[in-house]
Amino acid sequence: MAEQHGMPFLRETLEFLVLAGILIPLLQRFKVNQVLGFLGAGLIVGPYGLGLWVDTWPWLAKFTFPRGEGLSALADLGVLFLMFMIGLELSAERLWAMRRWVFGAGALQVVLSSAIICALAMAFGNTWQASLVLGMVLSLSSTAVIVQLLSQREALASPMGQSIFAVLMFQDLAVVPVLILIDLLGRGSSPDMWSVTGMTLLKSAVAVVLIFVVGRKVIQELEGAEDTDLHAYAVHGSEKHSAMTDRIRQRLRLTTLKYQRLDDLVDAIGMPAEKLCTHCWDGKD
Repeated sequence: MAEQHGMPFLRETLEFLVLAGILIPLLQRFKVNQVLGFLGAGLIVGPYGLGLWVDTWPWLAKFTFPRGEGLSALADLGVLFLMFMIGLELSAERLWAMRRWVFGAGALQVVLSSAIICALAMAFGNTWQASLVLGMVLSLSSTAVIVQLLSQREALASPMGQSIFAVLMFQDLAVVPVLILIDLLGRGSSPDMWSVTGMTLLKSAVAVVLIFVVGRKVIQELEGAEDTDLHAYAVHGSEKHSAMTDRIRQRLRLTTLKYQRLDDLVDAIGMPAEKLCTHCWDGKD
């Protein structure tokens, strides 16, 4: 019977965390690139490495990832976090400021690479549909690997890093049209091809409008409300601080006035203050 957990892919998650805790210090100690190190480790302990021998040696299941679906879930989660980090670095204003690099150099790289690879694939006897798919897919780079390499070299903010990042952004934007085109090529000349294409484009346009227009307005309203609350809290705190300071000053003024009155009384009696206090303390008349 297969091993069951309340949390799906719990064993793969724990193994990955243990592997990361062991592998990262070793890679830093021997000055090996972390991306290459994790790729090598994945080839060794993955389902197509030592995981192929789990049926022969069952004890390998404790140190490998024999289930591909568990790795797919972790990989999807990692790509999700990576895209979230890239989204934090990129805004609509920054994308528009880099539009020449994004839509110029990025589009040129994708089109030229796709055309060259497509021509080579057709020269080897492939159909134009398969050649086109190969060209478009192989023209895209791995944003995860390249961004990680640039971050480790602290070159992401350099002019070279910004140009590379712009090309990568166009490649990420081109993923959706490429997937749509691959789906259309797979359907062939079916009658519902254009209706599916139109519905997909409509959904994409609605999603973009909701994210960039409605989402931005909501976030700005929330930020404005938060700033107002912080300002009111700061003003209220300042008023309370001022009132407390005034009360302390008033108490000190009253205390000083009391001691001055006591000195005036002692001077009027004509007796030194030390002698008066000693006399009162001893209970003498």
